[in-house]
Formats: sequence, C-alpha cells, structure tokens
Amino acid sequence: IKKISSSVSHVDANNSIGFVAGEVGIKQAIKNAKKTGIGLVGIKNSGHYGLSGYYAEQAVKKNLIAFCFTNAPPAIAPYGARKSLFGTNPVCFGTPTSNKIPFIFDSSVSIINRGKIRVAARNKKKIPKGVALDKYGKPTTDALKALAGVQLPIAGFRGSGFAWMSGARHREESLWWCWSHLLPSTTGNRFYGGITGFGRIKTTEPAGRV
Repeated sequence: IKKISSSVSHVDANNSIGFVAGEVGIKQAIKNAKKTGIGLVGIKNSGHYGLSGYYAEQAVKKNLIAFCFTNAPPAIAPYGARKSLFGTNPVCFGTPTSNKIPFIFDSSVSIINRGKIRVAARNKKKIPKGVALDKYGKPTTDALKALAGVQLPIAGFRGSGFAWMSGARHREESLWWCWSHLLPSTTGNRFYGGITGFGRIKTTEPAGRV
C-alpha cells in the first residue's frame, strides 16, 4: 500500500485474488475517510473483486458515502460502433439514509449482465432484444452471436460515456478500482433525508407492467 496523501492511497495487488485486494482496499479507504473526511483508493494488478455493492455496504455500515468503479475485459462497443472497446465496468454508489435501510446502487454499464448471456448460450436460450449486436453490427437475440459480437451500453451514448469514464483501457490481469468515501459532516443530514424516498417510490403509479 503506497500512501499518496492522508486521503489517497494506491495498492499494487501483484496479480493476486481480487477478493483479497478488495478487502485491503476498502479498509484503507474507510481508514482514510475517517481520518480526513474523504478517502480515495486505487488498486491495480488484481483479479476480479466480485460484487461492488459488498464493498460499498462495508463503508455504509461505517456511516460513510461510497463510490466504487472497476473495469473489465472489452465487451461493449462505443455508441454507434460494432467493435468492443469498453468493459461492462460496474459503477456503484452507497449511502446511509435517515432510516435503517441503506441505499446501494450497483450496476454494470451494459444493458444486460455478460454472465446472463453466457448462461443463455449454455442453455441454448435467446437473449432479450436490443441488448447486443453480432460481429457484423446487426441486432441479435442469439447468445453465441452476442458473445462473438458486442454488448450495448445502457442509455445509448451516455452509457458509453460511463464505460469510458470507469476504465476504457484494460488488460485481463490488471483490474483497477477506487473508492471515494465522505463523512456525513461534509454533506449534512438533509442529503440522507432526501434520499430516503422508498415510500414515495413504492406509491408512485406504475406505468403498465413493471
């Protein structure tokens, strides 16, 4: 672990297991945030670290706000292209709320999880329309053709931007991610009260079948 500043640390995982590097990183990020009000940790040369939400939840339990990003092997084409360049690069956000239920959002920047496409291919099932292109750039519901082609990003060109932001360059043996944590005193309780809108969301009139 290399100390960049009191708030920032850098970890070289030396091609180790991502779960181990993840535990080291999240603990260091929390430590930095508790000390200075914000903690940022970057990790390189590690394997896949699993669910981003797992690490965000650890920070939330310490009464911190968390952002987590990681890159992945190329699978998504830039908007309007047919060659994969970006990974499915998960983006995660977690925060305490004004009640006991935290808010944690964990999503890849692809419309569908790549693992679901692999499962569909093994089971010889179709995938949903509008989530992938074949190698010729044509929409496909064939899982095998999708794996040979590209996945589509969420929200069109905006999803491409998220994928680009969270890690356009990738080597399979070298994943990186960072955590940014803020102490509640830097945001105020009004933020926590405002994000606790579960009741309002549940009572919102549905639009057709949801």
